[in-house]
Amino acid sequence: MTIMKSILIICGSIMLSTVIFAQQCAEPDATIWQNSWHTCQKSVNPNPARGTSHWIQYDLGQVRTLSKSWIWNTNDPSRLDEGFKEVQIDFSVDGETWMNFGQMVFPKGKGTAVYGGFPGPDLSQINARYILITALSNYGNASCYGLTEVKFNLLPNSDRDTPELNEICSAYFEGISVDEVGEEEALISWGFSFPDEEEEDYFYFPVQFRPRGTQEWDGQLAEEAMSVILEELEPNTTYEYRIGTVCGELITYTNIRTFTTEEGEVEDCEPVSEIEVEEVTDGSALIYWEEVDATEGYLLAYREVDSEEEWQTKYTVEPFLELSDLQAETDYEIYIAIFCEEEELWNDETPLYFSTNAGGTVTNIDPVSASEIQWQVYPNPSRGMFIFDWQGNSSGRVTYRVLDSMGRQHLVGNINRQSSGQMRIDLLGIPDGVYFLQLSSEEYPLLGTRRLVKISQ
Repeated sequence: MTIMKSILIICGSIMLSTVIFAQQCAEPDATIWQNSWHTCQKSVNPNPARGTSHWIQYDLGQVRTLSKSWIWNTNDPSRLDEGFKEVQIDFSVDGETWMNFGQMVFPKGKGTAVYGGFPGPDLSQINARYILITALSNYGNASCYGLTEVKFNLLPNSDRDTPELNEICSAYFEGISVDEVGEEEALISWGFSFPDEEEEDYFYFPVQFRPRGTQEWDGQLAEEAMSVILEELEPNTTYEYRIGTVCGELITYTNIRTFTTEEGEVEDCEPVSEIEVEEVTDGSALIYWEEVDATEGYLLAYREVDSEEEWQTKYTVEPFLELSDLQAETDYEIYIAIFCEEEELWNDETPLYFSTNAGGTVTNIDPVSASEIQWQVYPNPSRGMFIFDWQGNSSGRVTYRVLDSMGRQHLVGNINRQSSGQMRIDLLGIPDGVYFLQLSSEEYPLLGTRRLVKISQ
């Protein structure tokens, strides 16, 4: 998190010797998040190569070693179109000879009360006194350009761990320590003193940290308090950290220190569970399951029930996956695997079964029930008379029901699954439409579903 301090300017003069503003000035809005500088007239650029343009120059007071920067574009809701867009960034040690850092695009301001800005150019290891930003374009305003603030991170000019901040306020860090280090958190504390014993009323401290070997810093802010708890860290990881303080328009950091979090418990590899099937269409279904923290991805294998074809497989890093190549009125079986120590761990010895139909419904089938009875319905579509053909593999009674798309029952009966047989399903006395023939037994609430289409012509 970064705190924004508004740039204080008076037309024709410079406050704190930090910024030179070209062109005419407008009085800043009193609200910090909307306070911005803007110009509606071009002037001669300090870098002759830029000609007459819209520009802003920062004077650091002396040659300093720079690091990263942070920028707030124009955030006044009524002036968002004035915000800098494409810019050229130059730097100089004397204000006469200029070097080009490069071109970048500034994101547009949000126009909201809470506006955090965005990362500016990484000026690491550049030595300069002057930073020059020249606007090449804005976000649509015909003549006016604006910018709220730029902060530069400055590295120490010597090897001292507690550098003097600047000429305005001299202060030093002392007693920096890391305590109460756990698997995912660490407490950092420090002391802060002014040699001249003239303490400022208010200071805030940006603390940056990152895993060693990475480039991007994470940040946390300590306001007035001289300690901060870093949370959501990775176990058994060495972190680099540094503490900064803001004085005027400058942020200065201590040298980089390190600490190592404690080793966490090794997560057990458990197969996926609670697999669900939803949002079925004529050719697709959404499969989702409980997330497993110990894996980096999932492998889903599926095929039609009793098919001799090879399993189709799909990989995902999310605990869900849409199958978009399914057939209507078809039973499917599914396995899901996680990757545990580079090996595949599948969900169960028995697959998950589910049945689709063109009516857009899906029903989970008991793992054993798919082989209890083989059956078909024809002709389909029909003018009202359907043939129900089945072959049973074990004893017991099977109940069949005909339901409409609203779940209302229109026909119910029983068959003996021990034998094979045929029977007629008579729907002549009900309106045309789509119906569903559903089988169940005492052991298995659902043996399967088939769609029936009744048409008069």
